[in-house]
Amino acid sequence: MRLSAKYETDYVSNYLIVLGATIRDDGPGKLLRNRCNTAVDYSNINPDVVIVASGGYIQGKQVSEAFVIKDYLVKKGVNEENIILEEKSLDTYNNLVNSLLIIKEKGATDKKITVVTSDFHSLRVGIFAKRLGFSCVVLSAKTPLCLMPFNYFREFLALCKHLLFKI
Repeated sequence: MRLSAKYETDYVSNYLIVLGATIRDDGPGKLLRNRCNTAVDYSNINPDVVIVASGGYIQGKQVSEAFVIKDYLVKKGVNEENIILEEKSLDTYNNLVNSLLIIKEKGATDKKITVVTSDFHSLRVGIFAKRLGFSCVVLSAKTPLCLMPFNYFREFLALCKHLLFKI
């Protein structure tokens, strides 16, 4: 597993998993928009990559995080045929589990995978990937400054929970 805050053109992935985050009535929230923009940039470098938009239905929303990701990517010029929806997951671990199941269903067990998430979230994604037994590059989207304190603190608590309870 490698963590990357830049686009690694030497690592051409077959699959790009974009992890969901907050959605709004008019589209992705700030964190998710940055993740989606990172995915658009990567797909411009690697237009054949298959994108797994991962995120389920949040209470009170009519569409899934995955649907919002796909809609945003298509509006930004990503080929709709290259996007697969994973709409069951409500947390990071299950985002990865369910996305990997989709990739395996495609018969792609030995393919290169990149996961797009936010910078504060990259370490935990890497830990979960290792626990699930797959190798990947974690591509980090920048977190807006106004969201950093809350999200880094929340991630610290999530990492402590994971380390203490192996959740």
